[in-house]
Amino acid sequence: MDQLPVFITWAHADYRASALQTQAWKTMVYDFAHLLGNYVHVDADLFHYTDAGMNWTEYGPRAVEAAGTVLMISSKAFWERWKGENRPDEGAGAVREMDALKGIFNRDQQEFQRKAVIVLLPEELDALIPNELHRVAWFKVTSIDLAGVETLLRRLLGEPLHVQADEKIRPDLPPYQPGSGSRKDGPAFGIPADRADLLNEQRAQRRSGQEPHDVGQVVKEALQVRLPKVQPETFSKFQELLNVYEYLATSLRDAGDLLARSGFPTSVRRTDERITLRVERLGSIVYALDIMFGSGLGRNDQLTFSFNGGSGYNARLEVVYNIEAQRSAVKVFDLSLLSNFGRSDEVISKEEFFQKLWDRIIETVERQVR
Repeated sequence: MDQLPVFITWAHADYRASALQTQAWKTMVYDFAHLLGNYVHVDADLFHYTDAGMNWTEYGPRAVEAAGTVLMISSKAFWERWKGENRPDEGAGAVREMDALKGIFNRDQQEFQRKAVIVLLPEELDALIPNELHRVAWFKVTSIDLAGVETLLRRLLGEPLHVQADEKIRPDLPPYQPGSGSRKDGPAFGIPADRADLLNEQRAQRRSGQEPHDVGQVVKEALQVRLPKVQPETFSKFQELLNVYEYLATSLRDAGDLLARSGFPTSVRRTDERITLRVERLGSIVYALDIMFGSGLGRNDQLTFSFNGGSGYNARLEVVYNIEAQRSAVKVFDLSLLSNFGRSDEVISKEEFFQKLWDRIIETVERQVR
């Protein structure tokens, strides 16, 4: 296996979580991995779900050994696996990866210290981190965007925020000469002279009945000044459309796995041009959906949706930038995909769109089998 600068190890599910909570967690990890992959070489199991001949019992431990950095995605379920408190029928892949990390610790503690990094995604708390891992660096991801992962990226790229000057300047500090005149000596107890002068000035103002101005409040007010909300220059609707396409494929596959366990065999197939979803019941197809780029309309900047084998399309989707929310969104022209009556030009997040789409799929399946 080639050297992998960054490997992500994580717990996919928590038996206490609902299906929607599990899907939301997976989506957050997927988005984090794809975001990080824009800046560093990232590897994780999610990039290999469809690899032919993948040996999952060997993949994780080998990836841990080969990686320059291993990101441990913190969660209650993850740390239960680390401590061996997980249920014996779950989390085998993550446990194998953790065992590989522990093996590195036994072999070379310094290598472990360099390699292991703990990541807290939004809403995760550092209180969950086991006591024995407090020696390991951890980073809080505040949001799934560049600003939210900046500190972590600086660690991965070796780009510190504060850098000392290479060339030092030697100041002219002549010794004291008796009879050279008065000098301004620093105040006692190590208080900087400027700070001492400020304190004396504030005391004098209070004695005269004048309250010193709160400089901190000025700064706070300045930070509240309105700034322009505009589309960033780096926004690419084609790249974002690809991200939406990948997100839909992954989300449909994960949700389809849950649906299959409830008695509805579900298959999701993804190619570079099309995603196909088929839901069966007792040997018959009860729902079919095709998602395509352009659908022969001469445009590759949108996705079209056709369900139940129709020759036309039931909805089309394109990516836009939501100025108010300051993030990418999807604009949906719905004829009959999400509702019987359709809705024109709705702008929502890709997560909201998938939730609406999946709810509609389940409603349709329920009507078919009742």
